[in-house]
Amino acid sequence: MAGLAEPLTLGEGHELVISPSMGAAQFPLHDTDAAGLLRKADSAMYAAKAQGKNRLQIYEPSIDQDSLRRVRLLSQLRVDAERSAFTFEAQPKVDREGKVTGAELLVRWTTREFGAISPVEFIPLAEQSGAIELLGRQALLCAGRLAQDIAAKGLRLHIAVNLSPRQLHNMAFERMALHACERFGIKPAQLELELTESALADASVLPLLRRLRNHGFTLALDDFGTGYSSLSYLLKQPVQKVKIDRAFVRDITSDNAASEVIKGTLQICRGLGLKTVAEGVETWAQFEMLRDLGVDEFQGYLFARPMPIDQWLAQLAGEGPTD
Repeated sequence: MAGLAEPLTLGEGHELVISPSMGAAQFPLHDTDAAGLLRKADSAMYAAKAQGKNRLQIYEPSIDQDSLRRVRLLSQLRVDAERSAFTFEAQPKVDREGKVTGAELLVRWTTREFGAISPVEFIPLAEQSGAIELLGRQALLCAGRLAQDIAAKGLRLHIAVNLSPRQLHNMAFERMALHACERFGIKPAQLELELTESALADASVLPLLRRLRNHGFTLALDDFGTGYSSLSYLLKQPVQKVKIDRAFVRDITSDNAASEVIKGTLQICRGLGLKTVAEGVETWAQFEMLRDLGVDEFQGYLFARPMPIDQWLAQLAGEGPTD
């Protein structure tokens, strides 16, 4: 690994650095024949990749179990995506006065074999298999239907859906998003499209994002501060909202560095005319500090956990029309 980490000098002054993922199996501890050892070393290598790459993983029996689970989940994922077997929950967002401003749609998956699967586990699998595009389409349609139901109650709330980098490279996505609005008789402004920093780091998607914004969709940068971005990075993006990652929100009352990061983010966002949302708010102390700093919207267990859509609609029923 140390040898491969040495830069390779190419022509015209360019250098290439290789970051290896390695798996190892030991004779006779892990197997007693070459084919078995290679198979288990191969499983260990994929485990090394799954843990962040650029590392060595020694084979363990649990790796085979994890690999089998992954294969079975991948197989079921595509089938369930095609059958629209995934469900969605809503997690409300509130303003500085605690008034509901909208909700984020969160996808849920429950399998017969393994039960409920965390999005942390199945979203990367959906990206890998391509099923994320089916999930994305279902999320858009669900958001459109929900926005229609909310508008029928006389409420003006926004529904947010998460977009993956893969969706943004689908040439049909723009038409798909507009079709969802037309189908349910809603305006693009009623939908928020949440994007990751890695998606925005790809300059090739910027023309699409600008067109989506011109159509009236709200673009939000999700989990700000955990990926590729810096505060100056916001200057280049067509986003209208920035969601401050829960890691900073969690530590804001105990870590001065987290507080300073949020202060700096808010100052830049105000200067650019961007709204801010704090994710993962769980205590009143966090909420009050964030509100005093000037955050516009809040989302977290302090206000509401993710809930079935029908349950959220029932809660909204008593609120009446709002501007």
